[in-house]
Amino acid sequence: MQKKSIDKEEVISHFNLSPTGGKGWYTASDLLCPNCGKGGGKFGIKIIDDSGLVNCWRCNYKDSIFNFLYKTNNYHLVNRGKKYGYVEELDDVFIQAPTNNDLPEEKLPIGFKRIHSNEYLESRGFESWQFEHFKVGITESVVERGWRDKLIFQIFNNGVRVGLLGRSTHSKEWHDRNLAKCKEDGSKPVLRYKNSGGDFSKMVGGLDDITPQTDTIIIVEGLMDKANIDRLINVNNQEFLRCVFMFGSSISETQVMLLKQFKNIKTVIILFDPDALIKVREIIPLLQSSFDFTFFGDIMWDVDPGEMSGKQLKIVLDNLKTPDEFYTGKLKKKKLSI
Repeated sequence: MQKKSIDKEEVISHFNLSPTGGKGWYTASDLLCPNCGKGGGKFGIKIIDDSGLVNCWRCNYKDSIFNFLYKTNNYHLVNRGKKYGYVEELDDVFIQAPTNNDLPEEKLPIGFKRIHSNEYLESRGFESWQFEHFKVGITESVVERGWRDKLIFQIFNNGVRVGLLGRSTHSKEWHDRNLAKCKEDGSKPVLRYKNSGGDFSKMVGGLDDITPQTDTIIIVEGLMDKANIDRLINVNNQEFLRCVFMFGSSISETQVMLLKQFKNIKTVIILFDPDALIKVREIIPLLQSSFDFTFFGDIMWDVDPGEMSGKQLKIVLDNLKTPDEFYTGKLKKKKLSI
């Protein structure tokens, strides 16, 4: 797997940079911040080995040098000549994973009917448009015992309904009491969740939200995570950023290839909890070979993306880590703890 890198002298020459501040930073009077649009020597570049950072001392904008070069149409300054030390070479068969999963259409439960409000979902922040977006419904049919008392969400990939997710309409406390009762009398408990049949490792939640204008996607673990991120990024008023979910803390080859079919996607941001980021390590080489940039969102609070505030999301997106930065940091912490 080829690592993106830069040549320090080439970047200095291209932007006509000069040292500033004595801490490794360079700037130029006409070097502009892509966030606030101002320059005057207040936007700097710091080159660290064959990578680097950028920083605006006016608006406090921070980013990796690779993201900055992409945003400013200077991606020609990036080369791919060096290999990451923590990944293996990809086999040809790995790279050629199928993009067309040919999943059959999933039928709706008998008696399914759409709903446009729900106390539980609204308590989790669901807005009226999201009932339509996820095509939420219920069934009260006596022949659909597994789906009764469940909120049913429809999953579409390439225009085909490929899966259903069911979530109980009862509270967690109700299920705790139900579980305790069933343990006493030996009856079968009511499950909090139910998924349709089919291989969910061949589906991507929110795939059909991606448009030709989308160049960045955020990957989260579950539907409620996506629902919250969609609200925070104001998904209805912009198309460049979209959020998708993976039905748990793993990413399959097929899911990567489903995303790769969109040639306009340049940047992938994985917003999993730290333990889950360790689990997806093996799939990172495929992501890095498929997209220009792969970043990890470092969640610094005891919350998941489904509970994050707008301020917290902004902090995470302002402090993205490359996979090697994340994994190297984990290895250093592990050594320090020994």
